[in-house]
Amino acid sequence: MRPGISNETLTLAGVRLVTADEAKALCGLPQAGLWLPYRNLDGSAVRDGDKDYGRLRLDQPRGDMKYYQTGGTTVHAYLPPTVADVATVGGDLCVVEGEFKSLSLTEAGFPAVGISGFYGFAPKDGKEMVSELAAVVDRLKPARILFCGDSDTALNYAFSHAAVRLAKLVDLLPVLLPRISLNAPGKGVDDCRAAMNGTFLNWWQERMAKAIWVKADAEPAQLAVELFELELDVIADLTGAARMKAEKRLVQLAAALKNSPLPQERLMTMVVKNLDISRRGLNKAVAAMEKTVQNHADPQPLDVVYDPARKCYWIPNDRGEMIEITESALTRHLGSAGFINDRKNGNTTLDDELNRIQCTRDVQYAGPLAGHGVGMQEMCGQRILVTRPPRLLQPAPGECPTLEQFIFDLFDDPDHPEFDQVQFVLSWLKVSYESLRNGELRPGQLLAIAGPRDCGKSLFQALITEILGGRSAKPYRYMSGATEFNGDLFAAEHLMIEDEVAFTDIRARRHFGARIKDFTVNAVQSCHAKNRPALSLKPFWRNTITLNDEPENLLILPPIDDSLEDKIILLRAKKARLPADIGTAQGRRNYWAKLMSELPAFLDLLVNYKIPAALHSGRFGVKHFQHPALMAALSELSPEERLLALIETAMEETEHVGKWCGTATDLERMLAETKVAYEARRLLDWNNATGTYLGRLAKKHPNRVHAQRTNNTRQWTIYPANWCMGDEVSPVIPPSPVTDPDLI
Repeated sequence: MRPGISNETLTLAGVRLVTADEAKALCGLPQAGLWLPYRNLDGSAVRDGDKDYGRLRLDQPRGDMKYYQTGGTTVHAYLPPTVADVATVGGDLCVVEGEFKSLSLTEAGFPAVGISGFYGFAPKDGKEMVSELAAVVDRLKPARILFCGDSDTALNYAFSHAAVRLAKLVDLLPVLLPRISLNAPGKGVDDCRAAMNGTFLNWWQERMAKAIWVKADAEPAQLAVELFELELDVIADLTGAARMKAEKRLVQLAAALKNSPLPQERLMTMVVKNLDISRRGLNKAVAAMEKTVQNHADPQPLDVVYDPARKCYWIPNDRGEMIEITESALTRHLGSAGFINDRKNGNTTLDDELNRIQCTRDVQYAGPLAGHGVGMQEMCGQRILVTRPPRLLQPAPGECPTLEQFIFDLFDDPDHPEFDQVQFVLSWLKVSYESLRNGELRPGQLLAIAGPRDCGKSLFQALITEILGGRSAKPYRYMSGATEFNGDLFAAEHLMIEDEVAFTDIRARRHFGARIKDFTVNAVQSCHAKNRPALSLKPFWRNTITLNDEPENLLILPPIDDSLEDKIILLRAKKARLPADIGTAQGRRNYWAKLMSELPAFLDLLVNYKIPAALHSGRFGVKHFQHPALMAALSELSPEERLLALIETAMEETEHVGKWCGTATDLERMLAETKVAYEARRLLDWNNATGTYLGRLAKKHPNRVHAQRTNNTRQWTIYPANWCMGDEVSPVIPPSPVTDPDLI
């Protein structure tokens, strides 16, 4: 399947043919080819983002692009599965461009690591080796590194530049260059091994013995001239197309030495003297090439993403974020990176790079995404770009007395000492912060806080925003059904509701309750920005709501039924003790600065906080809780309680004696004939509302409302209040934080 490598080695390495559909699932490009999975020294898969990393060797190369990796992934080194087995500690380690070349060398008994390009031994900043290569060096402790190039590297300045960079990176570890000549039986070591059969071992050992030592303080230009000089006789013997190709490459090499005039002059003198090329013709060719060739390397692809919806491009800035630019601006960046835009001479590598970016680096969504770091990734079967990360604070040991006192003051409830609300607050914050910090899309309940005006509720929400990355959004209009657009919500981890003009009608409250279920449980959400098609994304969200504890304000909350009970933590707040000057702008700034200075220590407290076993939940991390006093108030405001009050009023008006019996339709007819008719029509304005509310009343007041099923109808029996005064079941049975079922 590949020259110079046995099928057994390829199978052991997991190399396999994949279809276009398989390739799309693996790396996002629907094109058939060979899939090369990357593994660590222990055999585990190399992970990049949320998936296993590998590269695709295209069956049909796209111009100069033969390999493809998932957009947004970083550089990795390829480790053949037997590299540690064939190596001797303190021996040689080969670093070679290409996965297949490393497999071929390792199979032949020369431990090798594959890199993707001359500079693939390090990330873009070049400050340290990629982790996989560093792990091999740490394990094998090689005496020297052999940086292996193809037969044409003697005519490529970038190879010499990369070799010196590698020598500087490994510091005291010697770096040597074993050379494959232009007249070798193959271009790379795998081709040579396939062509030479049993003689490859001695041939490669000879290459190693004659390898050139690269000093860390060497000048890349001088090294390039030295490598060229060693190939001079071979070039002189070339004829036909091979000679023309070599001459074109040596002109490019001379042009790349533009800023190193002495090495450039030495090279050009050798060319004129040994290759029968006129100095005038050479000078003219080099001058023309100097206009288009970057000084120090071949064009290096930029980290660019194409956004077809906006018809723009995204590139990284110096703050680790992605910024939006136009095609004309990108053209300037690509020109600086060495891509050529010389249409007059038919050299348009810049256009080729633009085409490559548009076809292989396109995304369906570009923007901030709650809970995700910057970069391209596959999500819900589509490629997306996250342009800005959350600003997540890190824990630090220390003291946070002001923050602790504020939280205790706000949530300690002396009227109900049996309910320790502070532990629910700390547990909910711990699970939320650690999930975000660890990149886990763990669901979390809505945190609702009701209390008197100016007690500190909004200040606490502001602290939650800082804990969850510094970004918040207002979701109420969408959650209440006032708008269908929610694109802005996906840029914030904290969805915050406060001081909203609430919709208190039951339809809006029911819609709000449905959105709470959706936001707290479902990992996949529909993102619908204005003038954009909807698409599915996976944000990290935590929802909070603060409201005053007057009855009309509590009506923003949905009826908390069985389906919502485990998805809401409802806490009662009291007025926290704040500084005396909190009413002034300077006082507020000083207090906020104090809280923020203590926040790293508070995060350290959260990380080390142990959630009580009685509060632990497998699904949400912490169990739900609703304060009994608030639940009692909500119960009085519920639509079913309003229906019961209307029934009592109607029974008094009609002087009905004893219990009432009939169907839901009979009840609606009875109410329509009394003075509560208007209120009843507004309350029961949707299909089966009467039956639904009677069902809830039967659960809450079993001694007053009872249902009996006949053959084809449900008969309801409603008892007067004075019949049940002595043995009435309490309308509120508050949930216990100790005995609530752990719904998973």
